Amino acid sequence: MINCPHCSEKGITIFSKAISNQARPAKCTLCNQLSYKDAAVLLARVIFIIFFGLIGWLVSIVLGSNLPLYIAILLWACYEALIIYKVPMHPTDIGQVKTARTTLSIVLG
Repeated sequence: MINCPHCSEKGITIFSKAISNQARPAKCTLCNQLSYKDAAVLLARVIFIIFFGLIGWLVSIVLGSNLPLYIAILLWACYEALIIYKVPMHPTDIGQVKTARTTLSIVLG
């Protein structure tokens, strides 16, 4: 469980934090308040996956082995664990969530 920024108790599940963002925040199981992690983390995650996935794929082709792909997957899993335990959660409320969802729907069309 992860500490909630509202009540400072361990009330947010690891899965909720892993998939949370400003439009889909995690809910604390103890105080029922909402919180999310930064959008910059999502961008860094995408860049990390593309970079290490591409490097792993290219090296596996050159070497003729799947080992580089397995190493890339292991690095990705370590990066995800680092995000879950080190990136702080930001408190939010339903009004901010509605605004974020409206903005997201406008951007995505």
